[in-house]
This record gives sequence, structure tokens and C-alpha cells, in this order.
Amino acid sequence: IDMQIGISPFSDNIISNLGPIELANIPETSTPQFKFIDIFPQAENFDGNNMPIPGFTLPTLYNDFTFEDFEQAEFKSGALTLTIDNQLPISLDEIAVSLIRKSNNLLIKSVLFESSIPSKETRSAIMDLSSTTLYSEIIVQVDGRSDGGDNIPIDLANNYFTVNIGADALVV
Repeated sequence: IDMQIGISPFSDNIISNLGPIELANIPETSTPQFKFIDIFPQAENFDGNNMPIPGFTLPTLYNDFTFEDFEQAEFKSGALTLTIDNQLPISLDEIAVSLIRKSNNLLIKSVLFESSIPSKETRSAIMDLSSTTLYSEIIVQVDGRSDGGDNIPIDLANNYFTVNIGADALVV
């Protein structure tokens, strides 16, 4: 008995497309401190005293920051809230905060703080994440200037500012 059994080739593919996924809010986390001594090195000799500080442009400042909740995320929508906590004895003016991908130094996005940030106060700016890819390891870059002032008290151990980063309404 000669029988041929034939089985036709077949292929089963499972295709699954997930729709938008809403992520939990990311609580506010601070960068390491941006120290006054790094911003205005001339203050070193006046620690514990007062000094006049003329208006000046801040050197470009950098700090590493890590998002613990993801390695890489492409956002459909959502926003980062960037809050500057200014514990410097001077105001911060025309501040721009840029997020840079740490692995290749490419700019992700920037935001400009529209108003001055007086000493011992905080100000926030919103960074829209629509159509933005964010990476877990970034560099926070800060540029700007200060108007300085007369008779500024210098306390280098406690003169700093931080950029606090939080997020809400995230959809990937």
C-alpha cells in the first residue's frame, strides 16, 4: 500500500498591539546639589561673611539624574514638572534647564523658567513630553544668569540649588 500523506504548510502568527499605556505618576526627586562655590568661585574667601556680587552669567552646570521607573520610554503624552529650589543667597534669572541623554550627549528637551527665582524660593516649569523619548540616565544641564546684589551673606555649606523632577499624566 502506497499512501502519501500531505500536510500543507501553515503559519500561525499572533499579533498583538497594545494601545496607549498610562503610567503611574513619578514622585518629585532632586538632582544632586548645584553648589554656590561652583557657580561663583570668588565666594570661597568670603565664607561666613558678606560680599557684593555683581550680576554675572552662570557657568553651564551639569548633574547626573536617573529615572528608576524605566530604562527608556517613548511618551505619547504627559509632562515633567521641573522645580528649582533656590537655596542660594542670590536670585537665579533666565534659567534654562536641558535634559541630555547621558550615553551620547544628545539633547532630549529644554525648558525656560520665565520668571526670576529669588533666594530661598522655588519656581516650577512644565516640560511637555508629547512625542518625546526619555531615557533613564540623563544629564540635567542648567544655564542662566544672576543679578547678584550688595552685602550678600555667604554660607558655602548651605548655598546651593537643586532641580526637582516629577511627572504626571504619563502615557506611553
